[in-house]
Amino acid sequence: MAEARGGRAWRVAPTALAVAAGCAVLAGAWFVRAVAGALDDPAREAPCAEALAFGGGTLPPGATDARCTVQRGIDTHYRADFRMPRAEVADRAARNRPDLRMRTGVCGPQSVAVCGSTDGTGGQAHALDIAVTHEDAVTARVSVEAFTV
Repeated sequence: MAEARGGRAWRVAPTALAVAAGCAVLAGAWFVRAVAGALDDPAREAPCAEALAFGGGTLPPGATDARCTVQRGIDTHYRADFRMPRAEVADRAARNRPDLRMRTGVCGPQSVAVCGSTDGTGGQAHALDIAVTHEDAVTARVSVEAFTV
């Protein structure tokens, strides 16, 4: 009788281990998919008021062609692109963001007239990058990126 019970227990243990291993594999696959999905979240349209407020700003009066996106994953990244009067860019930056270090010359991989960055945003973002391209004598294209790190 003892042999019969021991034999049955011997068959149940591998079955329980196989079920547990299968559950662990499924849970691991779900976790990997969830993390990969968070990392590969595509940028989506966002209200420009929300995007700029995330970085502690607002859309300037007279701005046109505003387009804003948000990408969420491990970090949050808002981007706002708009056009505004070229003559107002420097004054607006100095008035609204005195901590913003605006510079000319090397501004990263893009060819821009002026760019700036700061680690303190006044909004929810941890960092803020601004790039300004002079499209013509009166119009500037402004790109604002606010993100967490």
